[in-house]
Amino acid sequence: MKQWEYEQLQSELTKKIQNNPYGRTANFKREDGYKEGILAAKSILHNFYKWKGGTEE
Repeated sequence: MKQWEYEQLQSELTKKIQNNPYGRTANFKREDGYKEGILAAKSILHNFYKWKGGTEE
């Protein structure tokens, strides 16, 4: 994975947190769960990128 790909994916996931569809419904459990799920995905992506060494292939 190239660095720009990693950064783009992280950016897109950050936008997902900011545009949380449950933020407008006042359903705080779903809002928090959605955010936690996106943060988990960002963490997994980060660990994968570090494991692969940020290759330029």
